[in-house]
Amino acid sequence: MLFGKHAIIAIVAIGIAVLAVWFLSREIERVSDAVVKNRLLAEKLGKRTELFSVLAGDSAIVGTNGATIEQAFIPAENLPDFILILEKLALKNGVAQSFRLASFAGASQVAPFPLTAIEYQNSMSIDIYSFIKYLKDFEELPYFTKIKSLSFGSQGSTGWRGTGSASWSATLYTKTNQ
Repeated sequence: MLFGKHAIIAIVAIGIAVLAVWFLSREIERVSDAVVKNRLLAEKLGKRTELFSVLAGDSAIVGTNGATIEQAFIPAENLPDFILILEKLALKNGVAQSFRLASFAGASQVAPFPLTAIEYQNSMSIDIYSFIKYLKDFEELPYFTKIKSLSFGSQGSTGWRGTGSASWSATLYTKTNQ
């Protein structure tokens, strides 16, 4: 009987130990899941905080230059002004250019105001050094223009250093008054 009493106590102790281990393992699992979730949330919060600080910096920059940015989108009816500026740029660099408006791509709402994309081509006879200077001056223009293709070719004995033909196609983004 003494042996049976000790066996029952041992079985009960083992049962209690198994239940304690099972309970503690579930508690450890719950705590580790909570830690993993908290780490993921902390990472997301850190990324969002970083994004908000970048956006705050960007909005501070844009906030002071918003009018300048909006003025860079000339009204669609002011295309002669843009063409005149390109002509002045060509005269400044001592070249004659052939400028042609190709097509209107239509209005699209990608800004606080509707925009129109106007395709155009430009070609000229120019040496590479003047062409590079022309492009540097072109880059300084206060307009949103995207050059889509650019080519320079020369067939003379001096190669690309001599007078050649330069041409490119580009898109001018204008503000559409609707």
